[in-house]
Amino acid sequence: MIGRDDRPALIIFASVKRFARDGLAAVISAIVAITYSLSYGALIFSGPLRAELSQGITLMLVTAAVAGIAVALMSSFRFAIGGPDSNVTAVFAAIAPMIGASIPDPALAAHQIVLILMFSGLAGGAVLVALGQFRLGRWVRFIPYPVVAGFLAATGWLLLNGSLRVIADVSLPIHLEPALTAGGAVRLAVGLILAALLFATRRAKSPLVLPATLIGGCALIDAVFTVSGSFAQAHASGWFVPAFGAPHLTSIAAPPSYAGISWNVIRESLPAIATAVTVAVIALLFSAAGVEAQTGIDANFDRELRASGVASIACAFCGGFIGLLSSNRTLLNERAGAQTRMAGVLVGVLSAAALAGGSPIISLVPRPVLGGLLFAIGYGLLQDWLIIAWRRLPRIEFALVIAIVVVTGLSSFINALILSLLFSCVSFAIRYGRFRAIRHALSAKHKRSRVERGSAEYDALEAHGGQIKMLLLQGYIFFGTATSVLDQARAFLDPLSPEYARSLILDFSAVSGIDSSASNSFAKLVALGKQTRTQVVFCSLGDAVSDVLVRGGVADPANRQRVFPDLDHALEWCEEDLLASIAGIERESVPAWLARELDGSDHSRALLAYFETVHVAAETVLFRRGDPSDFLYIVEDGRLRVSIADGRRVHRLREMIAGSFVGEMGLFTNEPRSADVIAETDAVLYRLARAALERMYEDDPALAKAFGSLLFRLQAQRLRFASAEIAALEA
Repeated sequence: MIGRDDRPALIIFASVKRFARDGLAAVISAIVAITYSLSYGALIFSGPLRAELSQGITLMLVTAAVAGIAVALMSSFRFAIGGPDSNVTAVFAAIAPMIGASIPDPALAAHQIVLILMFSGLAGGAVLVALGQFRLGRWVRFIPYPVVAGFLAATGWLLLNGSLRVIADVSLPIHLEPALTAGGAVRLAVGLILAALLFATRRAKSPLVLPATLIGGCALIDAVFTVSGSFAQAHASGWFVPAFGAPHLTSIAAPPSYAGISWNVIRESLPAIATAVTVAVIALLFSAAGVEAQTGIDANFDRELRASGVASIACAFCGGFIGLLSSNRTLLNERAGAQTRMAGVLVGVLSAAALAGGSPIISLVPRPVLGGLLFAIGYGLLQDWLIIAWRRLPRIEFALVIAIVVVTGLSSFINALILSLLFSCVSFAIRYGRFRAIRHALSAKHKRSRVERGSAEYDALEAHGGQIKMLLLQGYIFFGTATSVLDQARAFLDPLSPEYARSLILDFSAVSGIDSSASNSFAKLVALGKQTRTQVVFCSLGDAVSDVLVRGGVADPANRQRVFPDLDHALEWCEEDLLASIAGIERESVPAWLARELDGSDHSRALLAYFETVHVAAETVLFRRGDPSDFLYIVEDGRLRVSIADGRRVHRLREMIAGSFVGEMGLFTNEPRSADVIAETDAVLYRLARAALERMYEDDPALAKAFGSLLFRLQAQRLRFASAEIAALEA
């Protein structure tokens, strides 16, 4: 049994055990992180820049050290490891040879590239921090999937092609001469064999497989040349990373960094920097999602953006470039047993130690090992994203993925970006051009406002409701879909057409957005409506839609344009306008209407004898939701509002005007009131109490039956119209 005195010892033992696990995981992960850094440095500083590889190694190890520590401390994953990213590196590997060829002095060209990389770290870090700070990480997911797949596959191609330069100074598709020499062919064969081995074991569960393969490859090649006595000759012929002395440390804030640079080259590199920043954002979010999927730990994407952003800015000031959360190194660290942030910090510290005093060891690393690692990464990206794209995408979108890879390989990332933007615009126009912007086209014969009217007005709307047309719009409206709305609306604005409308309501309640070009189509519609005396009415405009239309001079109340908060109020206004234009409509008094409905004034007088006349002032509450149902009312004059209060909002259910019944359902079913009824204006009402209704059934059953039949007809009329509205919406 463990006593209280033993607990401190157990705590110390657990801490030592955790420290040992983190330390072992850090060593394993650091071996891989340092090898990756050497590979990325060799990828950019290859070909004519190989003599300045030490600058590339310095830059990459600085990034691994600074980003490793910063990401470990700030990430939402306790075992996170940050450092240079293969996708971002591939972007600069594509332009580095061109810069090297344009500047005769290799040292000056290398210095120029280092400065461009530091600029990218500063710019990329600022963008990442801004995206995370304003919680905009989720918007990156709206980048079209074919574009994402194409760019990740293209970075795979660039890594694969760059790996051949690292191994044997070969560049596809034209620079193949070095591979035809004996030494180049052997280096290429060794690198490809190692790449195949790394690719075959990339999904191994043991965290020791990758570092063991890399160390084993280095040891085997070193041993072969040492035993054969040709190590010095192999070093001279390019088999190994060249030795370097003190690290070439610099900073974007140091004035000597700008000595002798060409600002024209910096300006011409801005598109590549922008592309690298875009790729960095995509790669980071995919890395975070990958770690989340593999470990089951929820990723905070905005926190990851901020962490990698701060890391990248710190890298730029320390002489590095963009540093991101690395999914494969993070997962390796977790599988190796890392439990705390200390493991990631130790990886950064070990990377810094390799930079400070590791030159003798680094010079023993064969280039085929670095190139083989890059080849395996690049081939894996190509295979993964091309296969995924083939399985998931329509063939036309898969063609875009292939096109991005081909254009990147034959031309540049920038041209591939332009191609993807053009394709996205055309694809957007075609897809949404086919999308129906008009969800429903209705008239007031099928849909009415929530104003409960008397029979004369009801009959008039039944006869002339076709003069009120409604177009219920949906989706995102741009120039293509707005034109289709205009084309359909023209038929309603032609006075000679049987579909001519006195009022046309455009409902935007299901519209997610609108572009400025679409406002021109609606401006034409308003102008055409003025010519043909058709009232064009707008309703349910969200803030974003309203802003676009008002700036376009369309839906602006200041220009006497009719704009309503919802379709119900727009319909009410159009109904009142239509009824005012129809001659001969007079609102009947309740006694006259009852006489017509009950076949004689005697029945009307007999029925009203059971009612009492009440006068109520505006804002008088007749009853509240949940009250007992003791009365029903008939509106003789004025207006009542039926509503439900939901927190701070009040929802209008009905408006009751002269000739309409209120509260009859509750009186007959004896259920509590289902809504509030408040006098919107001063009103004159006929009120029937429950006791009076029961007395009517006793005194005059025939009259009670006739009264019940009247209420039944009114309910049937409401249900019939509701059914017609549903049928119109389903058509």
